[in-house]
Amino acid sequence: MDKISLPFRIVLIVALLFAVLWFLVLRPKPVADVEPAATPPGVTGLANDVAKANKAVDASNAAAARREAAANAVGHSSTTATTKSSATKPTAAAATTKAAKAAKPAKAAPAAKPAAAVAKPAKPGLADDAAPGDPSRPLLASVDAGKVVVVLFWNKNASDDRATRRGLRSVDLHGGKVVASAVPIGDVGRYEAITRGVQVLESPTVLVIGAGGKARAITGYTQPKEIDQAVSDIGGKGFEARKAFHHTGFAKVADDACKDFGYALEQKSDPPTTVAALSKALGTGAVELGHSRNRLVKAKATSADERKLKATLIAFADQDIQWVAEARGQLKAGAEPGTVFLTLVQRESDGNNAYVAAAKKLRVRGCYAGL
Repeated sequence: MDKISLPFRIVLIVALLFAVLWFLVLRPKPVADVEPAATPPGVTGLANDVAKANKAVDASNAAAARREAAANAVGHSSTTATTKSSATKPTAAAATTKAAKAAKPAKAAPAAKPAAAVAKPAKPGLADDAAPGDPSRPLLASVDAGKVVVVLFWNKNASDDRATRRGLRSVDLHGGKVVASAVPIGDVGRYEAITRGVQVLESPTVLVIGAGGKARAITGYTQPKEIDQAVSDIGGKGFEARKAFHHTGFAKVADDACKDFGYALEQKSDPPTTVAALSKALGTGAVELGHSRNRLVKAKATSADERKLKATLIAFADQDIQWVAEARGQLKAGAEPGTVFLTLVQRESDGNNAYVAAAKKLRVRGCYAGL
């Protein structure tokens, strides 16, 4: 090394340093080892914005081109259609509207109502509240049918009761719109559906019952005009009390007897079903027939027509008393109640023909007018 000159040694050192520098720094690296250049912040967002802007420009250009083409088409059609009426062809807007309407879904048909909603169940009436076997049921059924019911609870052994019972036969029935019934006071407990809301503590007691169960009680002796007024108050329009018509002399007695006989038939429209009860009811009827007969015997008939009527009424009373006695005997012997009862009613209906014909000859108002 000492034999090498200084200048040459400097050249060698420089060459050696260059070689070291070459291998460490200056020598080029393989492509795979080159790290990708880092993207400066904000460049990615800017590139995206540019891309969106380009797309917006393209869309705008395309829309402009379509409008221009549509304008050209409209202008061309308006030019070529000058000889035709513009109203004969739908416009593009009308076609669009029709298409929109056609696109709407059809309205759903209303759902069919169930049959149960059409056929409503009948509302329960007053008669439905009567327990099986309660004799109130047919009376309350008459109320449900729009009638007014008059019920007398009476004692045949009391004079006031018998007088009220006779007066009940003179009550205005308004052509069948009023139903009158007499019940022995001893049977009041059986009429629970009627007496449930009204206490019957004494006799005579008259109950007047109208629509909806509206009722009025008249306690003690009462006259027909008071009952008629109660019927008018309870029944309302169509049940107004009428001016009373009074008979005198034999006509009055005969009219009362006529009502007695007719009332006895009406009472048999709903007879008891047991042998004991039916026999008791027939016995009560026979007693009342006897009272009417006795009054007829004492009444003085003046004209020939009155004497004829008197004779026929007494004859009917005698026959009916005998028929009732025979019916009670048949029941006691074990005959079927229904058959015995129907036979008796038929006899009474046929047997009154004689006095009905005689009563019509008098031509007076009252019981005879309804015969």
